[in-house]
Amino acid sequence: NHKTSINRILGIRNLVTTTYWDITAYQVETTYQVTNIYLL
Repeated sequence: NHKTSINRILGIRNLVTTTYWDITAYQVETTYQVTNIYLL
């Protein structure tokens, strides 16, 4: 089914995007905390 494969690709892309932003947010938060530790 052509529509199913499109939905699957979009679903995978959404999953990758969500995971990417989760990792980025985590890294930013960690960097922020480390910076605060060094500044205090």
